[in-house]
Amino acid sequence: MDIVISTVGLAPHRAVSFRKYSLGMKQRLGVAAALLGDPSLLVLDEPANGLDPAGVADMRRLMTTLRNEGRSVIFASHLLGEVELVCDRIGVLEKGRLVASGTVAELSSHLAAPTIVISATPRELALKTLGSHASVASVVEEQGRIRVKTLCDANERTIGELNAALVLAGTVVHDLRLDRPNLERVYLSVTARVDGPDRD
Repeated sequence: MDIVISTVGLAPHRAVSFRKYSLGMKQRLGVAAALLGDPSLLVLDEPANGLDPAGVADMRRLMTTLRNEGRSVIFASHLLGEVELVCDRIGVLEKGRLVASGTVAELSSHLAAPTIVISATPRELALKTLGSHASVASVVEEQGRIRVKTLCDANERTIGELNAALVLAGTVVHDLRLDRPNLERVYLSVTARVDGPDRD
């Protein structure tokens, strides 16, 4: 009992009456109760609900620790950023049906390919340099930044090559990053395909 109470971070609150527990503390207590039997599989529903940002980070670390111990953790959540940070595999439920499953990379494969977003000055020189690069398919200015589509799948090597070309041309690169579809975009795309364009 003491071990699971400490594991979920409730040890300093052992003397506090349950009726005085915050929603976040009750969530932690629920996880502690689930751990009492030392299970190999845990099923959690919205485990970060009611937690402050530090508590959410603690819950994320706890689930990662449990996974690293060899346990399987299945949890339902609407906090898609947290799901993306913690989960190895993801299932998308829509109206009680499993409509997609896989890793984020697998689920996002039907969306547009990753692009590279760049902020560099002078912008005109950056546009010219990128437009003439052998690996670049298209260059578009977008809200003060440059979005690049490459001829092959964009990856860390492509980023390095474009960065080197920009620096060699004499531009100052302020930001250069790979923009991959995130889980929110995947979810909205998958559920829109299931429900059609007129979903509520």
